[in-house]
Amino acid sequence: MNTLPKTVETFRARADAGFYCWEAVKAYTDLSCEFVIVARKTDRLLGELQAAEWQPSPHTLASYRCGL
Repeated sequence: MNTLPKTVETFRARADAGFYCWEAVKAYTDLSCEFVIVARKTDRLLGELQAAEWQPSPHTLASYRCGL
């Protein structure tokens, strides 16, 4: 992080399924990095997603682009 210009305020990353592990999540969160990790659709993961209580995000791409 020290090699980036001081004007960089937000860090973002995208990782494929090979980085779907706790170590990657911990590294990103330790660096205060926004991230997306693609995960394989295993039966266990799909079950967890279906059982989760989902709520809409107040920060959607549409609201960002429209300045809402």
